[in-house]
This record gives sequence, structure tokens and C-alpha cells, in this order.
Amino acid sequence: MFRGKMLRLRIRERWWFLSCDVCTSKAFEDCDAYKCRNSYTTRTATPRYKLAIMAADEGSAVEMVFFTVKMLRV
Repeated sequence: MFRGKMLRLRIRERWWFLSCDVCTSKAFEDCDAYKCRNSYTTRTATPRYKLAIMAADEGSAVEMVFFTVKMLRV
């Protein structure tokens, strides 16, 4: 378990993306479907959120990246 203080929330990066419904990687719109880099094609894509946080305690620092389909209270 890591107990520390949140130092920074990385907000300059895009915080959400459309994800492939098969493998959850980033999906790109292609005519009336969505394709991902793993070559899957689906008719729909799911919004997925990406939250990057930098946290530290007295001796260590860590950058954590969370992916979720719901935005949760931090």
C-alpha cells in the first residue's frame, strides 16, 4: 500500500478517449464503424477515462495512471 500526498494532476494530456469494445485500446472512427490498432472493427466504441496522478511520500514518488469507464471521485 502506498500512502502519500497527491502532488499533481496531469491535465495537459487528453483525459478521455473512445475505446474498442473488444480489447479496450483506443478506437478510431472509420466510416460507420470503429477500428483499433489491434485490427478489431466494432459498430460502437465506449468512452473511457484516463486519470494521471503524481503522488509522493517522504522517500518515494510515483506516477499512477488509472483507466475507467466511470469517472470516480478522487
